[in-house]
Formats: sequence, structure tokens, C-alpha cells
Amino acid sequence: MVVRCCLNFAYGLDSEGQKLDYDYIAAYPDREFYLAKDWSKNGHAIDSETTIQQGDILSYSLNVTHSGKGQYDTLPLIDHMSGTQALLAPVEKNSGAEWAQGLQTITDNGVEYYILDKPGVYNNVWTSESQLADTVEVTQSGSGLDTLIKWYFANYTGNRTDTITYRSYVCPDENALSYSLGNESWLNDHQSHRLYATLPGWQGT
Repeated sequence: MVVRCCLNFAYGLDSEGQKLDYDYIAAYPDREFYLAKDWSKNGHAIDSETTIQQGDILSYSLNVTHSGKGQYDTLPLIDHMSGTQALLAPVEKNSGAEWAQGLQTITDNGVEYYILDKPGVYNNVWTSESQLADTVEVTQSGSGLDTLIKWYFANYTGNRTDTITYRSYVCPDENALSYSLGNESWLNDHQSHRLYATLPGWQGT
């Protein structure tokens, strides 16, 4: 992922050949990658005024846009969910997975989902009907759960936009007086070359 900048300086000279005040123009060609995300509840965008309660299901959408001739053998996309929410994985796509044994399920609009709320590493998780995550790592935290979801694109090149969708289940502790939800995503594993997209988060009681 590369962003290049070109600077053009312009200045004048006085009668003695000394430089006068100058100005410059910074030109940024189109970026190679764009990463955007949003979230919703029941088809409506979530903001600070949205009411979110135990048992609600949230929908996330990640958009990766690439332009240019760059080619990547393997391109990682990572999502970090935090707070009192757990990833949902459709039962029909994941029913044969070893990690699915013993997990609770819920049903929404006729679709049954596993609730990935147990700490551990889940391998080869279908997060939707068409997207397979390489790993999902769940750890317990002071605010609830930390969930790291890793997808990988292979032979990534050309002008294209890819959309990743997934869902979460809101599950605050029964004794919690307040709870929060957070989410950020980044493209590329190398920390100094990551492209981030972050949601503002949500807090409630």
C-alpha cells in the first residue's frame, strides 16, 4: 500500500535577486487501497442514540477497494471486536467443525448461528455464506470479549471492491452495570504498513 506525494514550489525574486514569499501545492495521487466499515441493527445504522440490549444482533460490513496494478500473493484483513459481543457463525456452513461442539446457538430470521463466546482459537470459520476466516481468536477481557478475526485474500490484484459481512451477538454479563462495544479493522499484518478503519464505539447501561 503506497501513497506518494509530489510538492511543487513557486516563488519570485526581488530586484536584488532575493527570494520573495513562496507557496507550494501538494498533490496526492489516488491511494491504492481504501478500507471502510459500518454497522447496523435491524437494518438501521448505529449511532450514539441507538438502544442496544442483551440478545440484540448487530451486522457489520467491511469494504476493501483496490485500484492500480499492484499484486499481492497474500493480503490479510483483520477485525478486532471488543466489549460485550460475540461473533456469530452460521450453523449450516460450520456444522462439521470440531470447534462447534458444545457451543450455544441462536436463530434469527430462520438462520441458526453458533455463538463464539468461549475463549480459544477457532480455525476455518465461515463468518457468512461466502467468507471463510482463517482463524478467530477469542480471549476474555475486563470489558467482555476480545475477538480477532483474520481473513486472507489470495492473488489480490486489479481494480476491485470486496465486501466482508459478519454479525455479532450482544451478551453483557448479568451483573454488569454498564457495558460497551468496540470495533476496528486493519489491512496488512505489518504494523507500520496497516490501513485502519475504526467505528466510534458504543456505551450503554
